[in-house]
Amino acid sequence: MTAKGKQWPERTLMIDEVHEHRDFQLRADGVSLPHVNKLARQIEAGKELPPIKVAAIGEALYVVDGFHRLHAYRKAKRHSLPAQVARMSRREALEEARLANTTHGKPLSRADKRRAWDDYIASGGHLDEDGKVKSSRVIEAELNGLYTRETIRKDLRDRGLTLNEGPTYTEWKREEADEESLAQERLDDAETILASFIGTLPTLGRADQDRLIATARSLLDGLERGEGAQAMLQTLRNPLGI
Repeated sequence: MTAKGKQWPERTLMIDEVHEHRDFQLRADGVSLPHVNKLARQIEAGKELPPIKVAAIGEALYVVDGFHRLHAYRKAKRHSLPAQVARMSRREALEEARLANTTHGKPLSRADKRRAWDDYIASGGHLDEDGKVKSSRVIEAELNGLYTRETIRKDLRDRGLTLNEGPTYTEWKREEADEESLAQERLDDAETILASFIGTLPTLGRADQDRLIATARSLLDGLERGEGAQAMLQTLRNPLGI
């Protein structure tokens, strides 16, 4: 059973009720104090933050999405916070924490992505119900585009694992995929990036939202002018100018 399809009724929880567990904090460096301070200032200014997500495992409540928000409420000296709570197993909670970290919140570092990927493998997330390795397309979707299919294939191959890719995998092994197939994969990758952009935008402050939107407009203008790829990549490396 997976965390998909769970109901998340909203409740107000006392902060002391919510526990943290390292297994559900998939960021390599843990909680970022500057990000916590930024969120705490927003709380003190009266801004409502999205509810954190909490897994009810046995008799305990564990945060699986919203570590920075939880710490921010503590720093702002609040005694309660809005939360969405679902009863689930430890494995389901791990899956939910992994999904949350790849869809929104503070952008993932390279080390964060690696930790999320290693935890995914360690928990058996890459295996289907028959114990076979899932296709790279399925894995990419479950991890919300954390890595491209090419990177997933290479890593699993380096681990000595054979993917269940069907005819597509056979074509890839022979390195005879036609241009149409490769073009579709590039399109899929681009759509994944756009989905990440859309998912991240609402989690930013107003000023950062405006700057990110301005960067997107600048990129579109560059494309229309026929600007070179290197110039475009330079802009993408630091869209918020940080």
